[in-house]
Order: sequence, then C-alpha cells, then structure tokens
Amino acid sequence: MRKIRIGNDIKVVWAIKVNGGKGKLSDLQGTVLELHDAFGWWKKVDFTIENDSVVFNWSGKEQKKTGRYTLTFWANFGKEGQAVVDCCDFVNLVSRSCESDGCSKNLDVSSEVSLDGELSLGVQGKSAYQVWLDNGHEGTEADFLEWLRLPSTEAANSAAYLQDLGDINEIKIES
Repeated sequence: MRKIRIGNDIKVVWAIKVNGGKGKLSDLQGTVLELHDAFGWWKKVDFTIENDSVVFNWSGKEQKKTGRYTLTFWANFGKEGQAVVDCCDFVNLVSRSCESDGCSKNLDVSSEVSLDGELSLGVQGKSAYQVWLDNGHEGTEADFLEWLRLPSTEAANSAAYLQDLGDINEIKIES
C-alpha cells in the first residue's frame, strides 16, 4: 500500500485479469468503479480501460480525508452474472509529506499507483471435463466430448439398425 500525501493528484492503474486472463476487460458490460474509505463513505469514479487496466485520476482537490482507501470494480452490475473484485487498502492518504513513502527534500508531483487484480465471471468451479477426470476417466478433452456424444451415437446406430430391419421385413412381406 502506497502512502501518499493528501492533496496530490494520483493516477491509478489497476490491471485486472478477467477469468484468469482468458477474457478481456474491455469486453465487459455494466462496469462500475467505486472508491471507498474505511468509514463507509464511497463514490462512483469515472474511469477508462487501457490495455486491460482500469485507469483513473484522483484529483488532490477531491480528497477530503486521510486514511486507507479501497477500490471496488463491478462487471454486469445489478444484472445476472454480476461479478466484483476489490483492491483493499490500495492507498493510504497521509496528512504530512514526511509520513509518505519515499519522503525526501525533492518534490514528487507525479503520484502513480499501480495495482493488480483478478475478476472471475460466471459460475466458478471445476469444468465438466475435470469432473469427468476426477470420476476415474482418462483422456483428452476430445475424448471427453466423444464420451458425451456416445449415448446419442449409440441411439442413432440402433435407430438405423431398426430401420434396416423394417426395410427387410417389408421386403419379406411383399414377396
């Protein structure tokens, strides 16, 4: 957690992996970013998405209280398939420069906070293929898909066989 003197403009860059890196942050719908303090105050924050990172600037003139702040990022907010991820205590606003990280006599006017996170959408858990393996089966995902098709393949073969028998019976009856 970065300690930054209250009143400095802060640029926040929060890299978020979607579904373990399989999804793209820019493809998400209903996204909302919230900034929270430790006492229950919060507000929605305007942001952009750049290279699978949530990016926003927190103006020094908007900062009212010192303390720790948390970010909350929502996808599909208020809808089916909603997902959320937090970055707790991403920054601690302090009242004096001497309390901040890297306190020195040089003035640092470019405060940037870089963060990482992960957002998982949809029902999480084992894949059907993994459950199949856990139940004693062996093989590749292609083997699993073939195993899934087996009942319908057998039914189709039986239907074709019965159709052939019907054709033979009809021939016998007619002759």
